[in-house]
Amino acid sequence: MPLRYFIVFLLLPSLILASSLCKKTESIGKKKISYWECCDGYKSVGLNCEPICREDCGHGKCVSPNTCSCHEGYDNFQHDSAYGCVPVCKRGCQNGECVAPETCK
Repeated sequence: MPLRYFIVFLLLPSLILASSLCKKTESIGKKKISYWECCDGYKSVGLNCEPICREDCGHGKCVSPNTCSCHEGYDNFQHDSAYGCVPVCKRGCQNGECVAPETCK
């Protein structure tokens, strides 16, 4: 068994469970050929499928298509990557804007 097939065989269960890999089928003449590729909303990076966010998450990480998980002190109130992760000032900023976690300017 060639090494590349052995590696794919070992990694395939974890990739399928991650829901980022989809089985595709194409017809070529009378034959149907099935193969695996990244699902919509994911891109291939090496042997992995990584989620795509329309915009950079900023102070966070893209964890599923157009969904950012923000670092501590930041939030994505709109739950849409187009807005990224913005700093949170729990008491609000009376005469300015929140520029970093709990920091008004």
